[in-house]
Amino acid sequence: SRVALAGASRNGACAAHAFAMLGVRSLILVDPDRDERHHLSATLGASLDGIDDWKVANRAASLRRIRPDLELETWNRRFPDSATLEAIAAVDLICTCTDDDLPRLAAARWANAHCRPHLDIGSGVFVETQSPGPSESSAPSGSTELRRKGLDVQLTLPGEACLSCMAGLRNEASAQDLLDGPPGLLPNEAALTWDEQRAGSLPTINAIAANLGVEMWLELLAGDLVASRWTRIEWEGSSGPRLTHHAPGPGPCRVCRPAQPARRNA
Repeated sequence: SRVALAGASRNGACAAHAFAMLGVRSLILVDPDRDERHHLSATLGASLDGIDDWKVANRAASLRRIRPDLELETWNRRFPDSATLEAIAAVDLICTCTDDDLPRLAAARWANAHCRPHLDIGSGVFVETQSPGPSESSAPSGSTELRRKGLDVQLTLPGEACLSCMAGLRNEASAQDLLDGPPGLLPNEAALTWDEQRAGSLPTINAIAANLGVEMWLELLAGDLVASRWTRIEWEGSSGPRLTHHAPGPGPCRVCRPAQPARRNA
């Protein structure tokens, strides 16, 4: 199999190593960023020697130590551009491990247009502030923090489902404008740093998310998975993990199930 992977940080590094150890023939890594010191705590294959180097180059070095025979291609670019789209033309699976809606939507479009499955992997730790209820208003501590950990893994099949009609995107309209607009178009939303979107990342949760996603793909290859699947696992407060499965939304989807034009009577 040939796999394209957009995002070579925490989840992407886990997924890349899983693909390599399973024996895929080739792997294309796409990521525009460099490794930073804070990546060391949750990125498989990251090292002090690689700080300030391209993430894709560092992941490739780690993968080659495991699989010298693995066909590797690296692109330190933001997906998509003409070069990366040309590079992935013959892949069997496109996988996104990024919190950026632009490459996720672009991958969903590409997968549907080229009749390929799309695997999307995301995870995070989030902290929410809860105000005390009426009966708790006299509590000395005031508001409390609720820590949530979770992951979303979506494997979508072309013509049946995509990220837009499954879990959805945070700002699909902005991503749509950037994909359809002229080169150099600025986003119509303020850029958020990772710590404005979530409170952190855990290697334990990342590993579960990445390996769950890769396992879904193996089930697809084996013929055991025959429909799109979205799985969410959440840990909230002191409760144990809660697992839910979701189906694609009904009706048309402009990415993967466009509405058919009404027929006119002869």
